[in-house]
Amino acid sequence: METLGSGLVCGLAVRSGEDQPSFATGTSATEALRAGIKVFASGATATVLIALRDFGPGTVEVETFARDCFGILEAVTGPGLFVTLGVQDTVRDSLEVDARFEDFGFHESRPGGRTERLFFLTHPEVPAPVRPIARAKGNCPRPKRSFQGRRATADTLQGIALEHRLITVVGPPGVGKSSLTLYVVRGLAEECQDGIWWFSVVDCFSLEELLATIGSEMALSYPHDLSSVASQLAGKQAVIVLDGAQG
Repeated sequence: METLGSGLVCGLAVRSGEDQPSFATGTSATEALRAGIKVFASGATATVLIALRDFGPGTVEVETFARDCFGILEAVTGPGLFVTLGVQDTVRDSLEVDARFEDFGFHESRPGGRTERLFFLTHPEVPAPVRPIARAKGNCPRPKRSFQGRRATADTLQGIALEHRLITVVGPPGVGKSSLTLYVVRGLAEECQDGIWWFSVVDCFSLEELLATIGSEMALSYPHDLSSVASQLAGKQAVIVLDGAQG
């Protein structure tokens, strides 16, 4: 059963479209989570943050709490439903079977302000946010839109990527192979100390040109020699995506 301390307050901040962000406080993180999920039930595009703050009653403190939450909403790439570490610890045992939390890293409420560790909720009715990739090197592009649906496929592909060195993603043109791959590889940032690298095969007219492009981006020696490139990449903890490689 959920227990909050006497000075612990739960806040729910919502940013939707061009509307002014809203903020409400209550005593139950579980109820706030349910309310946050309902925001997306009508198909709304929103960013939701649920946070806990330990303080006594006072208008100034609540206003500061709201300002910090709004600052974090501006820092994350939505849409999506985010919770702080304290909320995650409080409600994780009461989640539905088709929902779970995934780490989204640390974010500041404002420059030099409070830093919170965030988690995002994966749930059938809630869109997945764009994952941060600040800790990884490379040239991986940012997604142009949030990733929705195909959660099971994405989880399966991520598991395969952690176990195998060569993966081919196939499917009809326009089915979303690139967007699926981009979502998955961005989630591997922590495992890829040498970066996540994205190269368009469509822009290269020969193997030599592709090798030259890879070598230039990754600062490799003798990039025109396939054996040399392979030996230099062999010891790296990196993901290299060749987009558009269908024959």
